[in-house]
Amino acid sequence: PPPPAALPAVEEASSGPPTEGGIELVDRGVGAGLAPHERGPEGTVPVVRFDVEAYLARTPDLPATMADFTPWPVPAPGANDRYYTNLFRETEGNDGAYAFLNVWDNWGAFSGDTSIRQVSVSAGNVCGSLGCTPNQTIESGLIEYGPEPHGVTLDAADPTVFVYYTLDGYQTPGDFAGGYNALVAGWVQRSPVMAPGLSVPQDLSVHNGTQVAARVDVRLFRGNWWVGFDGIFMGYYPASIFAEVDGLRNQGERVTWYGEVFDSFAPDPSPTGMGSGRHAEERFGRAAYVRDPVRYMDGDTGLGAWSCVEDTRPATDPDCYSKLPMIGPVSGRSSFRCYTYYGGPGAWDGSCN
Repeated sequence: PPPPAALPAVEEASSGPPTEGGIELVDRGVGAGLAPHERGPEGTVPVVRFDVEAYLARTPDLPATMADFTPWPVPAPGANDRYYTNLFRETEGNDGAYAFLNVWDNWGAFSGDTSIRQVSVSAGNVCGSLGCTPNQTIESGLIEYGPEPHGVTLDAADPTVFVYYTLDGYQTPGDFAGGYNALVAGWVQRSPVMAPGLSVPQDLSVHNGTQVAARVDVRLFRGNWWVGFDGIFMGYYPASIFAEVDGLRNQGERVTWYGEVFDSFAPDPSPTGMGSGRHAEERFGRAAYVRDPVRYMDGDTGLGAWSCVEDTRPATDPDCYSKLPMIGPVSGRSSFRCYTYYGGPGAWDGSCN
């Protein structure tokens, strides 16, 4: 099936927050992705591979299945090993969502940790002793992963595009059950220039300098959940693999935008940064932001509505990673209509314990 029509060019963010001495605002946009000399022949799609020699040098054991291959912890809620800054949350029925995520390369992630900023579309709930988690999700954004000390499979020191899905509340990874990128069956790659697993080493935000943002889309279009990055729809999950009841077969129940750190040092606090690695209170040019969240009301036509609904759940530990209340909505703006700041340095803040 064809992807949704190409996204329109992103407007200049001239109506954004105070630029504090002329800080430049840049939106990564259509045309990003693999350079022409990096692309395959016409009709092919990229396959993101790993460094086999580096892997075999660190561990003699090959994984039994691709589901066992990725070391990245699943982006699921947990007890004391995860930190969240939940920014926006919409509980209306939807055909997906998008937002612009401020792109930073902070000093993490440290060994075994992940630092994530993402958009999530979910439905249903699975409840247990630690609370409730979504039953089915599609998630996408940017991840940074700190290599394991005794064997690494997929390093992601640079911000790296990812997709993730689960059919059973993060309980069973595997083919047509859940997992990252194309490491498990379910994801269908379509774009020849952009794919999950590609890193974003360039066009990054700079402290007190140029601020860069990337648009992340999850959109139900003609029976498939398409995922886009930088204005390019990379591929899709067939809606048919999801459940009709408490699932994503026909629509989503919630959309959420948030930052997350998985803490492999738990119960000690993680030294991995979230966002820019600076607290939300430092604001524009220093703290990371998420702006202009939109909920798709009709994925086939692309009809959407501003989703400036603040997620009132507190940050897991504001001394480690913080967030500010939503700013806006501000009428008459095409960008920065509503936005907020989040992130932090983790254990580098002496109050984080």
